[in-house]
Amino acid sequence: MAINHTHFLRTLYLIGLFMLVLHMLSGTPPAHGGQQTDPPWQRCLNEKNPLRANCFRDASQLRSAVHYCEQFLDDPAISPQRLQQLAYLHYRLGWLYASEDEKKDHYLQYFHYAKLASQAQPDNYQSAVLLAGAKAKLAGYLAAGDKVRLARELNQELKKLLAREKNDPDTLYILSWLNFKVGRVSHLQKLLASLLFGGLPEGLSVDRGFESLQKAIQLRPQYIVYQFDLGLYYQLTGDTIRATVQFNKVRSMQPESSEGVLYQRKLSYPLRTKKI
Repeated sequence: MAINHTHFLRTLYLIGLFMLVLHMLSGTPPAHGGQQTDPPWQRCLNEKNPLRANCFRDASQLRSAVHYCEQFLDDPAISPQRLQQLAYLHYRLGWLYASEDEKKDHYLQYFHYAKLASQAQPDNYQSAVLLAGAKAKLAGYLAAGDKVRLARELNQELKKLLAREKNDPDTLYILSWLNFKVGRVSHLQKLLASLLFGGLPEGLSVDRGFESLQKAIQLRPQYIVYQFDLGLYYQLTGDTIRATVQFNKVRSMQPESSEGVLYQRKLSYPLRTKKI
């Protein structure tokens, strides 16, 4: 039987066009080779991959990643790496995108999953850093006595972390924050903390806060958050000239992450310097 090749090709074309229209209507673009590809952020959540901020460009991607990871929570054998990912995702949501009312909830989830990851692998360095960061984020929501106890606890944990990895910019950054916070406490407040709550950790100061932050910047010079906070430190200590120079530097930098973009935007508005 003879085949009408023109009719046959036209039929194939119409079938292909029909399938394309169906994909467009369903909102799912056809993937190369006929297979659906995962979004980039999902590939970043492969358990073998490290935590990477540049995988997540906005809040919607972070929330999608949280929902993706939460499906593994019912598994009794859930990996510590998955718990680390959940901690990290809540950290970024609370830090960068949440309203003031939502921040605390995300930081509590951050602490919860970081603690579970640390309990699952007590010697895991990444889990320990995440847990230290979670405690720092929750400090602002604690009562005075709990803040004093947390400062002592965090100081000891950071010493242990730096003994393992002395050139970790994340740990140095948390240490700079702790030094700056405690270093700015008045003599009277330190005396009351000593009488009522066992005292703040010794040896922490504003100068050491600057020193730790500048070390973090040397290790990661293009990270806008560190550069921004150096300007904020200058501003909070009354050095407005250096603060202005530093903030101008931040404005001229090329953001390498979503937080870099957001921190540059902060300079478009009057800075709130009551808290750090």
